[in-house]
Amino acid sequence: MKIKQFPRLTAAFWVAAAPFLFFIIPLLRGRAIFWGLPSLQFIPWRHYAWSLLREGILPLWNSLNGMGTPLIANYQLALFYPPSFPLFLLDEIWGTAGLAWGFTLLIPVHLAWGAVGMTRFLRQLGIGYRGQLIAGLAFGMSGYLVARGSFFSILWAAAWLPWVMCWVEKVAAASDRQVRLREGLVLSVLITMMLLAGHAQIAWYSLLLAGSWYLFRIFQGRGLRNKLNKIGALVGFALGAVLLSAAQLFPTFEYLQQSQRAAAYDSETAMVYSFSPLRLLGYLTPELFGNPGLGDFWGYASYWEDAVYIGLAPFILALTTIGWLLLKKHRGNSFRGITGFLWSITLAGVFLALGANTPVFPWLYRHVPTFDMFQAPARWMIWPTFSLAVLAGLAADRWSAPSLKIKVLLNLAAFGGIVLVISAGAASLVFTEWEPGLFRGLIFFGLTTAATAFVVRRLPAEPSSGKWGILTGVVIAIDLLTASALLNPTAPANVWSAENDRLAEINQTRNGSRVWVDPLTEQKVKFDWFFKFDDFTNRTHWYGLRSSQQPNVNLLDNIPYINNFDPLLPARYASWREVLAGQTPLMQHRWLSRAGAGAEVIPDPTEIQQTAVIPIASQPRFLWFPCASTLESPEKALDLVKTQIQTGQGSNCLVVEGNVPQPGVDGTDGNGQVALRLDSPNRIAFEVNSTQPGWVLIRDSWFPGWQVKVDGQDSVLYPADYLFRAVFVPAGSHQIELEYRPASFMAGLSVSLLSWFLWSLAWIVYRSRRPFEVKSNG
Repeated sequence: MKIKQFPRLTAAFWVAAAPFLFFIIPLLRGRAIFWGLPSLQFIPWRHYAWSLLREGILPLWNSLNGMGTPLIANYQLALFYPPSFPLFLLDEIWGTAGLAWGFTLLIPVHLAWGAVGMTRFLRQLGIGYRGQLIAGLAFGMSGYLVARGSFFSILWAAAWLPWVMCWVEKVAAASDRQVRLREGLVLSVLITMMLLAGHAQIAWYSLLLAGSWYLFRIFQGRGLRNKLNKIGALVGFALGAVLLSAAQLFPTFEYLQQSQRAAAYDSETAMVYSFSPLRLLGYLTPELFGNPGLGDFWGYASYWEDAVYIGLAPFILALTTIGWLLLKKHRGNSFRGITGFLWSITLAGVFLALGANTPVFPWLYRHVPTFDMFQAPARWMIWPTFSLAVLAGLAADRWSAPSLKIKVLLNLAAFGGIVLVISAGAASLVFTEWEPGLFRGLIFFGLTTAATAFVVRRLPAEPSSGKWGILTGVVIAIDLLTASALLNPTAPANVWSAENDRLAEINQTRNGSRVWVDPLTEQKVKFDWFFKFDDFTNRTHWYGLRSSQQPNVNLLDNIPYINNFDPLLPARYASWREVLAGQTPLMQHRWLSRAGAGAEVIPDPTEIQQTAVIPIASQPRFLWFPCASTLESPEKALDLVKTQIQTGQGSNCLVVEGNVPQPGVDGTDGNGQVALRLDSPNRIAFEVNSTQPGWVLIRDSWFPGWQVKVDGQDSVLYPADYLFRAVFVPAGSHQIELEYRPASFMAGLSVSLLSWFLWSLAWIVYRSRRPFEVKSNG
């Protein structure tokens, strides 16, 4: 009787399982990633959005930061990103701790998704099991992705790149219009997921790569008309993705136009985090400049911005494909053209990533659009990361059994690796004043060299999953796991559910007003106490996060802040902050008082690594004015506000922008009272009683989309005191209502819903026609 054999597990299974090794133990122990942006942005943002949704309020406006700022338009919040929806459920069940745990779970999920996408892409190219396995591991466990685990939006967007590339290849290869439509519909959804993932820079770089690949592939074919048709098809599918994601993109675009980023970055800011040329050695070993997970990183800038390690074996395999381009015997290689393209992309990505270190990027910054819209050129290394992983897969698939000469070289490499380990270990004991990461990097390189040479020498030519083939995959996985295992530290998830032991003190001190954190204090708390770039092993008591007044942590406790910590800032707010930064401490307090600040966070002089709050004399958030000085431009309004604050005069007169036709507002006599009736993020209602016509100032940030009604009738909301809002109110008793209804969101939501309906209709029509097509072709 023949025993039935179990089917072989696919390469996709192994590359999907491997990234979970980074996080399986912390997840099972109920721990969550916290270092850096999870604490400072993503967890507070998402929790605040869910707290609004629970109350039946659309998360359109963040009333707690920056005296009010758009929330739905915050692109990195990625509110419409479907894989993040379960985070709301976890928040509901387990509170903020569950939310933090869920964010941590999504890291290996996305690493696995990207790795599986890579296997699909290589399978589409005709690459077998071994090539898929090695390429999937090299990409899904690459230093570029794993080191950025805490930057959720980067990881989420990058994980879709292999899938987009796979379907771009399918669309390019489709000769039949119906097949092209089918694959194009899928491609539109994949691009939509990338656009909704929350990181415009990575999405843009990824789409540039996918578009370049598409042009390369279609121009390998014949027929100008066919090429133009295919280009038009890709443009159509990409436009479809923009329309599908319009609910997010339209508000973000409006915010961008109203923000400090409406203009380009200055050249210095745009080139921050240019890739350090010395970190190219990171392709051989990631440890030469130390490791923040071990507390001894001494390299340039942030470790993750220059992290490029894809495993020693995949990198060497990728290097062997250079011979396909240079040696005559490989001219018949069917992958020679693809190899040339991928190496071109690799070199282009490296040169762009070098940023200010070469003349290339500064020239592009000055002359080519979009290069002035992003910072951190090192993120261009996503191109080499993807391309080298694919090249490693191609080389593994075409691997031939090593000749006797190659076996001898591999034996020497293994022996040399062992010698290097011993030598570096001995040197570390002698040269104790040298950076320990340097010796550890050499030891790591020696070990990986010896292990790689040992298994490769025994690897058969057939791309099978025999014991040596499996062992090779295990060696690569262990190599990558060891390189990045400590780059995403975790803490107990219930850190986020711990009480803020300073909450009562803060609320009592601010007395209903806003809180201000000086930028120097903010930097001290963030980078001196908690988040040190060179050392993730900081033993700070993490339960103090809630009470430390870290950026955005105030959202967890409903504390309104003057500060705005978002990547995008309203342009008026950004200008106001610049003016504030140039004032003396006395004048700063005058500016802050006028902005409604009732307390300031300072380092506690009596306790180590603790903050305290001191009171500030605050002006009311709602105030009636009998007169107004009207100006036509924001610049003139800001100058007048400066004069008023510096001289202390003219405080009874509001500074209003625009042509104000209402009569009877020039007197300084009379009085008016404002009583607040409703205060929610998207809606404010109050009652005004005054003896003469006047103005009501609302010390919330002015931003397009806010509508005002006086006694149920539409009125005009004016920019006032440069930064705030004001409405003209006749004499007597009146009901005032303000509501945030951004046309950009309503238009974007309508476009998205219509686009998804049309997409679904097209898919249903296509699926319903398939049986008839198959029958007629049979």
